[in-house]
Amino acid sequence: MIFDLLRDLEILMSDIVFSGINNIDYTTIEKIEILSNKFKKISMDNLKGLLDEFVLSIKKYKTDNNKKENIKEVSDYICKIEFYIKNALSS
Repeated sequence: MIFDLLRDLEILMSDIVFSGINNIDYTTIEKIEILSNKFKKISMDNLKGLLDEFVLSIKKYKTDNNKKENIKEVSDYICKIEFYIKNALSS
């Protein structure tokens, strides 16, 4: 089950990266939040925290005028989540 959730997250993150941060819609944000809640249920609190912060950074990017600073924050969370996924799947 854990590996299935991680793979689902990996696919979702790939879609985000390949379609572009500007193309993230609220359906995608909802999918991230659903996965975040599933990770909480299985006590993967670190990943849940990363996903929650990622969602906040996306929302901030979408609504704030300082796009240059906000895009860096979104990108940082993408890197952190990808690193987490790769390490978890290699275990």
